[in-house]
Amino acid sequence: MNTAATATMTPQATDAAAALTAAGVSYEEYLTGVDAVPGIFAVAADDAAIAQLGLDAVAFEDNLLYVGAAPTSLLGRDVRGHFHSGRTESSTLRRSLAALLFDELDLALVPRSPGSRTVKFALTPDAEDRLTAWMKEHLTVSTVAVDAGDVHAVVGEVVDELEPPLNLKGVAHPWEALIEKRRRLTAEARPSATL
Repeated sequence: MNTAATATMTPQATDAAAALTAAGVSYEEYLTGVDAVPGIFAVAADDAAIAQLGLDAVAFEDNLLYVGAAPTSLLGRDVRGHFHSGRTESSTLRRSLAALLFDELDLALVPRSPGSRTVKFALTPDAEDRLTAWMKEHLTVSTVAVDAGDVHAVVGEVVDELEPPLNLKGVAHPWEALIEKRRRLTAEARPSATL
């Protein structure tokens, strides 16, 4: 962590950042071990995944990819939705991973109607399953309980401090290459209205 920035963080955010950068657990262990309380979660990757994602040349802490808020429950849909097939369109984490692994996992997009106004893309069912299997093999989850009223403020401080590469909002310098890849897939999923 950046010690200069850490000095300006609240003690609660400093403790949360330390807890989230500690070793995480597999998704299956997370499901059986987490309490149904409000909090913050982080998703980290193993070294093989970092290389597959093209992140080995990007500077960030402890292989931590993404930090998110679970203002209602750490066992609720805020975390679980990221690890479930069929949820790519509604999960920023899954869309980012899909963009980075598109060729590697031979993923396929769900075509959109001509002139569709959606700003997101979705994957075919087989592609969803391949992405989910990859996530469960290579990613871990860490959590920290935070009072519901403090979740968004604390997650904002933690994201600002740790700058996980797959967080595109709330970071000073979002990873432009990822943003471009996500835009390209969204455009590919939406055929021209003139076709």
